[in-house]
Amino acid sequence: MEDGGDRMKFVKAITTVDAHMAGEPLRLIMNGVPLLQGNTLQEKQTELVENYQAFRRILMQEPRGHAAMNGCMIVPPCSEKADFAALFMDANEFTSSIEEFVMIAAVVMVEMGNIQIKNDVVAVETIDGIFSVNICMEDGEIQAVSLQKNCEYELQHHASQSVVSFGSNEHYVISHTKHLGAKLAMDEFIELKSWAHKIRTSLSTECSSILIDAAQIERKRFKTMVQKKNGLVSRSPYVRATCACLALFKEEGMLQEGESLQHENITGGTYEAKLMEYTQNAMTVQITGRVFITGMHQFLLDPSDPLADGFIIVGS
Repeated sequence: MEDGGDRMKFVKAITTVDAHMAGEPLRLIMNGVPLLQGNTLQEKQTELVENYQAFRRILMQEPRGHAAMNGCMIVPPCSEKADFAALFMDANEFTSSIEEFVMIAAVVMVEMGNIQIKNDVVAVETIDGIFSVNICMEDGEIQAVSLQKNCEYELQHHASQSVVSFGSNEHYVISHTKHLGAKLAMDEFIELKSWAHKIRTSLSTECSSILIDAAQIERKRFKTMVQKKNGLVSRSPYVRATCACLALFKEEGMLQEGESLQHENITGGTYEAKLMEYTQNAMTVQITGRVFITGMHQFLLDPSDPLADGFIIVGS
């Protein structure tokens, strides 16, 4: 490409694959990743945090991404038990592992032919350990992906809200829309977001807010909108919010071991959630959904671009 007789110069090209699961986007960085020196994934993550924030911003923030963009860097595994390793990020920081992102990464790596499936299972190494992701194949095509999550929780009730806590730093306040007089629909999004923020910030503990419509729970369906503790609204039902809702349903006698529920997000994205095992204040939940590849991109870095490092407009 030429401009005024001078060939445009790019210092780097980065190849990505974009995909989503039930509406939650993930950008997988396949080529052009930094060469990390650490011997463990945690050491590699630390190196990213200390030296590659600009790299993250370039791909996650505008004009290439947006405030709710999520990313995954594919790197060689440190464990011989893993098929590949993944390090995660979003528009604000490098993050810990999120279950739906692990599932998306596994499907994309299989779809792109980068790994071979062994007994329908892909082992994904993360800083939080190795996840076993089950791939359901029919006639050579991936029809579903599932993952099991073990949860220990505490449940407390505050007036018309319930709070489900996974450990000391992860809390979900659940509010029924019937008590708010609100309709869980996209045309009510602004009002719902305001309600979620008000409820989330009314508690002394930093938490995520789940607005839930359980009117169809007898038909094994429920619907939510999830506002995470950073204020962003989840584009998908969100695995951890799903687990919080199942914990509440189990405690209220609305769900039994072995039963499945369909969890729909306000965007229309759905997961199937099955209560595999349950003991007092502990459970194993299986999440099943579908992953769709939405694009393949080659991002170019022009050193003369004044907005090369990206930007975020807060609250946009």
